[in-house]
Amino acid sequence: MELQGNKDKIIEMLKYMDPSISDICTISMDGRVQLYIRSDKNLIPLKLAGDGVNKLLYIILAIIESPNSVILIDEVETGFHYSMYKNLWEVIGRVAQKYHCQIIATTHSYECIVGASEGMKQIGLSEDFCYYRIERNEQENIAYRFSNDVLQTALSVDMEVR
Repeated sequence: MELQGNKDKIIEMLKYMDPSISDICTISMDGRVQLYIRSDKNLIPLKLAGDGVNKLLYIILAIIESPNSVILIDEVETGFHYSMYKNLWEVIGRVAQKYHCQIIATTHSYECIVGASEGMKQIGLSEDFCYYRIERNEQENIAYRFSNDVLQTALSVDMEVR
């Protein structure tokens, strides 16, 4: 992070999930190196900062370290409170756009789908966001593509989109 000048950008993105985060650092104690975050002037081991912060950092780093690529995220909502889904998608969208990555994420969560749609709209990426629904019949699986506009319409009338 430091060598590539990305530390401040990563901290800025983590603040969307937890505004109290002000720094990330490594500390070596007894021969063990560990990542810490500074939150409200306290140093907290990253592993104790919560699943959401850890997963978001992992996603951000995966995107930054793999520019111009496709990033696959299975069950993207795992570790995040449903109230944070919109923020989560805003962060993913911003970082993916900056590093020219395509994100393919799976979810079974209606709230995560709503958060993704709203988050992409909030940051002006509605045109770049789409939703695929896979349906099975007796002989094959069929993927149906929905633009964010169509998804927004379906959500506005409480249609089941999962």
